[in-house]
Amino acid sequence: VAVEGGCGEFVPADGSVCISLEADGEFGAFDAELKVPADAEHAVASLELLLVESDASTRRVSYAHLASAPLTLAEPRPPSATLELIAVDAAGRPRATFATFADNEPVRLRLRAATYTGTPVGGARVTLSWELTA
Repeated sequence: VAVEGGCGEFVPADGSVCISLEADGEFGAFDAELKVPADAEHAVASLELLLVESDASTRRVSYAHLASAPLTLAEPRPPSATLELIAVDAAGRPRATFATFADNEPVRLRLRAATYTGTPVGGARVTLSWELTA
C-alpha cells in the first residue's frame, strides 16, 4: 500500500520517481503499482528498494539500500519479425534460384518467421500473395 505524502524528506537527486510503502508486519511483504506515462521514451532504468528509518527526537533519517533490479521501458509497438522465403524441391531441399521453374511445375516454398533476435515465431498467421510477370 502506498503511503500518502510521497517519500517524506527523501527526494532523489536525479529527479526519479519515489513512492513510500509499508510492509506487512508478518512477512515484510508489500505491493506497489508504478505508472509509466504514455509518452515515456525507450530507456533503461532501475528499481531500487531502500529502507528508510527516522528518529523523530533527533530528526535524523537514515537510508539503507536493500536491493535493485534493472528494467527497460519501451514504447508499445507491434512485434517485429523477419520473414525468410526459400524455394525448395519436392524433397524439401533449397533450390538455387526462384527463376528456374518448368511449366506446370509446382512451386514449393518454405517460410520461416522469427523475431529480430532469432526466436522462431510459432503459430503466426502468414498470408502470402504474389504476382507473375513476364
